[in-house]
Amino acid sequence: MPTNRLVSKVLRKTGLNVLLNHIYDFYRFYASRTPGNNVAQMDQDAASMHLLRLMHSLEKGMALPAPSPGFGKKKALNLHRQALAYRRRFGDDHIYRLCLATLAAHQRFQLLIEGDHAGFPLEDFDREVAGTQAGARRVTREEFLRTARIDFGNFALNRSSVRNFTGEPIDEADILDAIRVASKSPSVCNRACAKAYYSNDPDVIARALSHQSGNAGFGHLAGAVFIITADMRAFYKSGERNQAWIDGGLFAMSLNYALHSKGYGACMLNWSMDAANDVALRREFRIPREHSVVMMMVAGHVPETFAVTISPHRDISNFAIRMA
Repeated sequence: MPTNRLVSKVLRKTGLNVLLNHIYDFYRFYASRTPGNNVAQMDQDAASMHLLRLMHSLEKGMALPAPSPGFGKKKALNLHRQALAYRRRFGDDHIYRLCLATLAAHQRFQLLIEGDHAGFPLEDFDREVAGTQAGARRVTREEFLRTARIDFGNFALNRSSVRNFTGEPIDEADILDAIRVASKSPSVCNRACAKAYYSNDPDVIARALSHQSGNAGFGHLAGAVFIITADMRAFYKSGERNQAWIDGGLFAMSLNYALHSKGYGACMLNWSMDAANDVALRREFRIPREHSVVMMMVAGHVPETFAVTISPHRDISNFAIRMA
């Protein structure tokens, strides 16, 4: 038996392989997590996600049914300080403008519920952020129901994993629009850490799928491939160590639905791989350490007729657990 196969067998039997992979995951989370709570210690991507989290803490308060007068003033001051530090390091970009727009919305909200700024010592930002939307907005029940009333049950229950494609590439504009839709997926504190590495080039698709073992017999006909990742720099507490997988999974499902809504077939491909496989994929496509690979996905044009799995599920009683 070759030495590397013997070593792998010994590792599997002794459980050392599980331990080594846990060490690999621990190292990547610890080395990638956001240091401290100050943009001065972060690169631009990490700082952007950090500021989005601070903005969201004010937005949430403005969206409550009965917020307390004066809420969020300390948070607003902190956001202001860190936004200025961000601008000094990275310039006056979209994230900085969103910070100012959020602060302007908070000021207007304080004026509405208190009648004045109550000593809130921030200048009026409105003139600096014309056209930039942030904060909270009012929605009528009629508007909410009008946009919500789609036959989602029929849409979701008739979606299937598709493993039949024509081989024709998906137009890049459709790929980017599907990713745009997926970017609206819920994420913890609106940090929006998910990424979609993608390609519609047959050679790149083949290279990517060579690292994944579940696409035999159909992957070569895909019109696009996606590697879904989540940026661990969005997180800093030990309790958030698994959050990247949650946010990345939500993003991936939204992307799958978005592709389905455009008439493309799509199939999720698991990335339940050991550290060695993970490292190989990262090297191939220059995926940085801080981007956790959540899963892969293929999509493509579907033929005139094709087969999908019935995939029977257990009874609803296996999914629904009433709490007492």
